Amino acid sequence: DGASVPRVAEGYMTLPKGESLLVFACRKNACPGDRPIFSPSGEPSGTDTLCHPNYGGPSCGRCLQAHFGTTADSDSPCQACSELFFNSGSSIAFATICTTIAVCFYLFHKAQFPPAPLSLGISTLIGFFQTVSVVSKYGLAWPGRSSYLLSALEVVDLDLGFLGLPLACVTGSSMTPDYASKVGLPAAFIVGFATCYCITKVIHSVGPVAGPMLSHCAWSCNSTWIQALLIRTIRLQDFCDHRFRRGLPSFSVKTKLGWYYPMHRCDAVNAAVKTHAGLFITTLAASLSLFRSRRNPSNIDTVSAFPDIIMYSDEWWAEVPVALVSLSVFNVGFLVLVFWLVWNAPLRVGPDLSFRRSFRCLWSKFDPAAYWFSIVSLLYGVFLNLLPVTVNSSNGRVMFAVLINSTYILIASGVHPWKFALNQKMDMLKTIGITTVILVLANCQKEVEPFDDAAAFIVLGVVISIPIIGFFVAMTSHIYYTLVNPLAGFVRRVDFSQRLLDIVALVHAKGISDTRKWAFDLTDNDLAILVKALDTLQLTLLHLQSPSRWRWRVMPFPFEQAVPGRLLGELHARKLLDSHDARVELRRLQNLLTSACSHQSLTKLVTDWEQELFSNVSESDRDGMSRDRFRQAVRERLPADAEFDDDSIDKIFEFVDLDDGGTMSAHEFCAAMRSLPEMVFSQEQDESSNSPVTEQFDLTTKPDHAKGPSRLGKVSL
Repeated sequence: DGASVPRVAEGYMTLPKGESLLVFACRKNACPGDRPIFSPSGEPSGTDTLCHPNYGGPSCGRCLQAHFGTTADSDSPCQACSELFFNSGSSIAFATICTTIAVCFYLFHKAQFPPAPLSLGISTLIGFFQTVSVVSKYGLAWPGRSSYLLSALEVVDLDLGFLGLPLACVTGSSMTPDYASKVGLPAAFIVGFATCYCITKVIHSVGPVAGPMLSHCAWSCNSTWIQALLIRTIRLQDFCDHRFRRGLPSFSVKTKLGWYYPMHRCDAVNAAVKTHAGLFITTLAASLSLFRSRRNPSNIDTVSAFPDIIMYSDEWWAEVPVALVSLSVFNVGFLVLVFWLVWNAPLRVGPDLSFRRSFRCLWSKFDPAAYWFSIVSLLYGVFLNLLPVTVNSSNGRVMFAVLINSTYILIASGVHPWKFALNQKMDMLKTIGITTVILVLANCQKEVEPFDDAAAFIVLGVVISIPIIGFFVAMTSHIYYTLVNPLAGFVRRVDFSQRLLDIVALVHAKGISDTRKWAFDLTDNDLAILVKALDTLQLTLLHLQSPSRWRWRVMPFPFEQAVPGRLLGELHARKLLDSHDARVELRRLQNLLTSACSHQSLTKLVTDWEQELFSNVSESDRDGMSRDRFRQAVRERLPADAEFDDDSIDKIFEFVDLDDGGTMSAHEFCAAMRSLPEMVFSQEQDESSNSPVTEQFDLTTKPDHAKGPSRLGKVSL
């Protein structure tokens, strides 16, 4: 009786195992509708009955021989290799090699230009779709109307079958070549860039000799096709000169190409690193695809990307070494390399031209103070890719994915890492859009009351289109300020420079007391912003890095820190140090007191002074020493012939009185006397001095203000 024969529902298939049957969830569109499990003879139905034509294996997840398919989650059916334009193994291999070399030439050419808002915007847009592709592997059901988006994401997954170059038509339906081609994509690009490098070197060496010989042979041998080729080449060069001369009209296209070709080794390395960093999230997803599984109705796990492979089967274990090598070299190894490069970048970018040129892609698109943000971008991709491998629950994946995106938004909004403001906005739109996609998909699951399919489709469409709209808005704004109204940017910077000069003049007019009082009244946020602004001025004007490593920047000049006394040395070297400066007077006082006490050490001198001056203060001076009392104490301890007037003592008192309270405490006195830095000069300033570096000012006598400070040597101030 046909009604008593067990049947399998659409979307599922069975395979016998001993006396039992295993039930598998099918690959999309691979299993026909309701059909019997057993044949009329009582034997279990085979895959030819349970699967659509051209499909086979567990879950009907494998395309049969001479057929190919794209990713397992897409709606693309298994197609015959004979339907392709490149329908033979040799033609597919040749087309793949030529495509790889052409793409490498293009990527190399684009990598030679400095980052611009439009190019960075395109990279952000591609990164958005790469991240959405990773999210699509979280096991979250997409609404039916939006399933075509998964097929579109095959472009960013770099599936050769989607590009019309399926490897299965060359190597067969085995999993090994398919998986190896995906995880070995970085190696293919490395080989491609190396090939391009060799090609340009050969052409550069042979071209000057072969070109005239070919031209002479063409005209002497009366070869019409070679003559036609040469004429077309000349016409193409003239057309390119006329068409592409707008940027630098005084240079021909041949001259411009000569700037980049033949390839320099450092530029080829930079292009390879930039390509690998851009594809890092995709290549990591491919490497980890072997460890992403889905549970079938018979409690058997199969690989999500390869549904015909059962987890921990012999076929699965055969691919584990390939996965581990890929993870170790192209993912973990690359991440460690980037960590090392970023850690050494502030120290080596300035003096090491080869280092700067080879790895500039890692920090050139970011603000110099956020040169390390490439690590954050890579770690962001690592954590998102690890979720479907380490977290089994879809709700847990959603929770951690939202946490990762929120952390990224928090860091990016606080640091503002991008060099251009437009890219900062696009990056925020991208991350917020990804978070919204995850939340919408989480609400489309069967475990909760799902969205209406049409509503979910509209929301997903709007969210995914936001970064695209943002890109076109950024492009429009960039075109307006660069082509339509280029003076707007110049006017803004001119106004800034004049405003800076005015504010600096006003600050210079303030005394030390007023400036300190203003600084004490600043809020913590204002103080942090101004400290960062001072670091920027110090770096861009004087090429001096902050003493704190966490505020270092990557800049194309030799690395030098603003150690205590370095700014003082710069003022002295530029003849800007005022002889009335309180630090000059305080150092002169120290020298006079040290010489008067038989060159007693400064530490012992300060300790004795503290005990002597502040142990016998009057009851009215219990909170500190007044100005008159300090003046009297200094007079009592100075030699009789010392030239030290009251104005100099008053300047020292104002400098030591940190809180501007009108009295000087023992803590303030000791801090000022012991922390006064010595002048520190740069190596160039030391070498340009006319006297030895150890020569010092004679600070035991009153300086001649008319002469101004000397510029000789290293000065103890």
